[in-house]
Amino acid sequence: MGNITFWPTFRAFMIGVGGNMVLPARAGEFLRAYVIGRSSNISKVGSFATVVVERIFDGLTMLFILLLIVIFGANNQILKQIGIAAGIFYVVAFVGVIVFMLRQSWFEDMLRQLMTILNVPENVTEKILDLMSSFGSGLESLRDGKQLAMVIILSFLTWGLIPLSFWPVIAAFDFGVPVPFLIPLLAMPVIALGLTIPGAPAGIGIFQWAGVVALNIGYEMLGTPLVTEAQQATVAASMILLHISQVTPEVLLGIVSFFAEGLTMSDLEAGKEF
Repeated sequence: MGNITFWPTFRAFMIGVGGNMVLPARAGEFLRAYVIGRSSNISKVGSFATVVVERIFDGLTMLFILLLIVIFGANNQILKQIGIAAGIFYVVAFVGVIVFMLRQSWFEDMLRQLMTILNVPENVTEKILDLMSSFGSGLESLRDGKQLAMVIILSFLTWGLIPLSFWPVIAAFDFGVPVPFLIPLLAMPVIALGLTIPGAPAGIGIFQWAGVVALNIGYEMLGTPLVTEAQQATVAASMILLHISQVTPEVLLGIVSFFAEGLTMSDLEAGKEF
């Protein structure tokens, strides 16, 4: 989409992630697209399309990890329901993006015909078509085999490393049983997929619920279910601290990146509205 360097992309990413933690309706995703478009002089709509692609591959990666866990013994109804619901959402989204990318000209022709039938002014029609074309430009990574392979590899690398940041936090609590790596590995996709449910900023409540579900399922798989009130209280406390440990660096880096980009509150409003 243009000559885009690492640090503006990094700052835009952190502003978007930090924005998701404090703004409702995951408005940080729009804010990220706005910032990278502003700093690198590229289409903001096209930039948002790359965010869509990224989130779809994140979801598919989560589903793959969850599928492996189910195959290796997580025979739990809640886990299957989460997987099925998320699977339908991400597969439909992926297919929709692919169909749009392959038949973009057809969609543009259909839109033009519809606008003509509705007597929409030509300048408005052209603006909408320009937005559609810009969105299509952000899907180019799906056409390039090397770029697509890199997207897939980095998705697995990223989500494979995140459980390592979960592990020491969870292991700091005494559940009366050890904390093998399976526990944070299972918690990661369950929490990530749970956070796709619309909720409060930073996923407050949903994060804790998904984490408690994941830990209970994980210990049931290991044959050491957490059955006492003390164990359940410890699980809940561990999820509160885990949430704080994940949100704090994201918000702090988002704030630093916000000021490093020289943004103002008017930019924040523009990013939310775009």
